Amino acid sequence: MRKAILSLKKLESSLRKMKINRIFVIVIVVISSILLFSCKNNDTITITYITNGGSNITSTELNTSDISVFTLPNEPTLEGFRFVGWYVDQECLTPFDKLTEAKDTTLFAKWEKLPTDKSYNLDIDFNFSINQTELTHQGTIKVFMKDTDPQCFNDL
Repeated sequence: MRKAILSLKKLESSLRKMKINRIFVIVIVVISSILLFSCKNNDTITITYITNGGSNITSTELNTSDISVFTLPNEPTLEGFRFVGWYVDQECLTPFDKLTEAKDTTLFAKWEKLPTDKSYNLDIDFNFSINQTELTHQGTIKVFMKDTDPQCFNDL
């Protein structure tokens, strides 16, 4: 009988250890999963550039952990215009300063039209007389105008 009681106690002890081991394994798996997913920084965001008629700029993808060191690409170009900067709204009212949130962002290029010389030919005919002699002269006057209207072009 004593052997049976000892065997029963051994069985009970083994079952307790197994239960503790299962609980331990479950706890370890849960903790490992939490650590693994909380340390994962492979999430990326995309910065898209709308150049509004300017040269194409490829979107930038970066890790969310890198937003503090993000730098803008080279400025786009557009013949006859000067690049003013990047804006966060399509109307080009709010300038882009820096990334503050780890989310996909679209930036819009604002352009300022460069001054252009436009010439208009203006033909003037005039006649005058001196001492009863008629003198006729024709001439051309060139008028130059500057066109400097800054604009944000959405669709050129």
